[in-house]
Amino acid sequence: MSPQRGLAQTELRHRSGDIYRAGHWYVHTAELGTQGATDGRIVVRPTEIYSSIQIDRIGTNIATLGASSTVRLGIYQIRTGAAATFADLILDAGTVDSSTTGDKEITIAQALDPGIYLFVAVAQGGTPPGIRSNNRANAPSGSSIMQQTAFGLSGGGSGSRPYVWNSVTGALAATLPGPGSAGEHPYVVGFRVA
Repeated sequence: MSPQRGLAQTELRHRSGDIYRAGHWYVHTAELGTQGATDGRIVVRPTEIYSSIQIDRIGTNIATLGASSTVRLGIYQIRTGAAATFADLILDAGTVDSSTTGDKEITIAQALDPGIYLFVAVAQGGTPPGIRSNNRANAPSGSSIMQQTAFGLSGGGSGSRPYVWNSVTGALAATLPGPGSAGEHPYVVGFRVA
């Protein structure tokens, strides 16, 4: 990840026919702030992927450090239709060190087909850090993402009410039940297209 350089100023709403650019990060942003994380709590907003892509990085930004802490990153895909299981685990990418601040990324190799995904971050162990968040927690539905060549974060975009799960310790579960909902600010987790 290169030093924080801010976003490209073009907002993209990847609908059918749009192209995800190789080497570019895609990140939900709007009125960026910092959400003090709660140990074992996922706060996330859905992301719709409109075409098949391969991603090679997943990352977040630690705004305030948490002593002896880590943040686990991963991807779930939301199921369609009514079911007791809300989302299936696609990837548990592992953890990043959150005892220091800045952009944190994990190298991955993951194909994603069109669908609705949850790019999750969950603080685990130690003193929970402050994770960069989208402060428009109750903004209208209709996810938009910003494209950039570096992971550095700054404003733009729109949000939707976040989903919440608690007591997430260790590896991510294979499935998630129906979520709770809260007015907390969702953590910003981005991905880079391979």
